[in-house]
Amino acid sequence: MKVHIHVSHSLIKVDETVQAKTAEEIVTIVKGKVHDKSPFAMKLLLRSMSNQMFMQEIVKRYNSEVKPPKPLPIPTNADEFLKIATEIGVATILEP
Repeated sequence: MKVHIHVSHSLIKVDETVQAKTAEEIVTIVKGKVHDKSPFAMKLLLRSMSNQMFMQEIVKRYNSEVKPPKPLPIPTNADEFLKIATEIGVATILEP
């Protein structure tokens, strides 16, 4: 699996292609990339989060900040998270 991540937020900018065998491994890599580019306080928070918590927090923050007409569903696994990420334009699946 190969995924291009392109996040441009006021606190974090990630524009990288990551590759792994599973969606869960992709999320682990992305969480690490976000951690590396985050301010110190956010790094502390990210370190304490599981992948599941990370995915859910991303979607919760998106719903809170963007306020889409229909809030995005909270993902229950990495495959759902990547599907949501592609729908909102922060991920492009290059190779399934």
